[in-house]
Amino acid sequence: MKFSPLFLPHSHAKRVAPEISEFLHEVSVHNKRVFEEYDYAFDFLMEYYNNKNNYKSIRSDLCIFLNWVWNVRRKSVVDVTRKDMFDFVEFGNNPPEELVAGYSGMPIIKDEPKKVPFDYEPILNEDWQPFVNLEKKNGKPYIRKFATLKRQLSIVSSFYAYLGEMEVTDKNPAAIATRKFTEGNVGNVGITDVDKEKALSQVQVTCIVELLEYLCELNPEKYERSRFLFYLLVLAYPRRSEIAARPTHSPTFSDFRRHRTSSGKYYYTFYIPRSKWSKSRSVLVSDELLDALKRYRVFLGLNPLPTASETNIPLFVRHRAASHGRQAGLVNANLGDEQISELVKELYMLAADVLVERGEIEEAEELRTFTVHSLRHLGITNDLYSGRSADDVMKDSGHSSYSAFQVYISSRTELRLPNVNLKDQIFSKSDFACIQPKLKEEIGNEELH
Repeated sequence: MKFSPLFLPHSHAKRVAPEISEFLHEVSVHNKRVFEEYDYAFDFLMEYYNNKNNYKSIRSDLCIFLNWVWNVRRKSVVDVTRKDMFDFVEFGNNPPEELVAGYSGMPIIKDEPKKVPFDYEPILNEDWQPFVNLEKKNGKPYIRKFATLKRQLSIVSSFYAYLGEMEVTDKNPAAIATRKFTEGNVGNVGITDVDKEKALSQVQVTCIVELLEYLCELNPEKYERSRFLFYLLVLAYPRRSEIAARPTHSPTFSDFRRHRTSSGKYYYTFYIPRSKWSKSRSVLVSDELLDALKRYRVFLGLNPLPTASETNIPLFVRHRAASHGRQAGLVNANLGDEQISELVKELYMLAADVLVERGEIEEAEELRTFTVHSLRHLGITNDLYSGRSADDVMKDSGHSSYSAFQVYISSRTELRLPNVNLKDQIFSKSDFACIQPKLKEEIGNEELH
């Protein structure tokens, strides 16, 4: 049995190794979703790229888990059960001897040059082994420390939490295993905080909107694009990958499509083609989003409303040419998902600074932790609480069932405030007015007897 490294070391994280692609093709025989699952795993890992040590630790344990799921259990990550996780723990406690190295620091890349050229293509070490037993030379068996087990389950649990945020699955079998194998049954090994808010608060949204108006006056060339991006992410709530340039689709203004009702009224939808595990869909465009679209297009020197012929006009034009990839050297090309993340993160950071100046320390700290996907949560949560039918929101969001909406039930008290006094109807004075005369009559009759 052999495992693939799956992810390259930190210094080569963004390079490509053909052997990894070959391995994925091999295991895809048993799991048609393997390439999509790998993309999610890679995106999850890259969120830790700025911390080399975290990247290394997560890469190692995530690699072992994915190899086991795809190559040993031969199933999809989303189909892993509680029992599977217990079997995975047992596998990690007693790995096959051919996967255990007798020394640490085994290189993933074979014959890596000291000076790496720009177009360097790594070759994987065929003898790579993911487990280490320093006592192997003395004939002693591999023994895993309890701390190692806790760390691994914590990382896998975090990965499932990420898949939950990406709406891939609402299961987290690793979290169940974590609770089972934690000494004293204490949740202290990085289980996701289920009470952590996933959507922005009204205070945070208002601050960003006000900030955007100011920034657009200050530097429209830079921030008019960010303004429209923010409105689109909140009011149409697409996933980041659905509005970023990708091999199969690059969004254009023609994705905004005009329709006519039987009464002659015109309206627009925003078309999102099929993406990761999602069907294509047409999101209804609200008046606020349509106004934001008009403003953005006028700024770009276009007519206020798009036409079906604008198939070659990118939705989000780059300000600088792409440095690599299919669109290297092009300015008139759509933003990638990393660039979209950077634009949104910049808004969060700037707005957080404003909130600090206003004394809203907690709001600022929370805002700094949010991602692009938090705006999708915000948009769907806002729609559900605003009174739109769940069926309409389900179609616009791309969900296939009402159960998926459980993740959007916000814990923010401000959203429950407008209806708080409905409970007071139990003490309605009008009801008392009907009951009191009857009570007086009954009490009076009892006193007479």
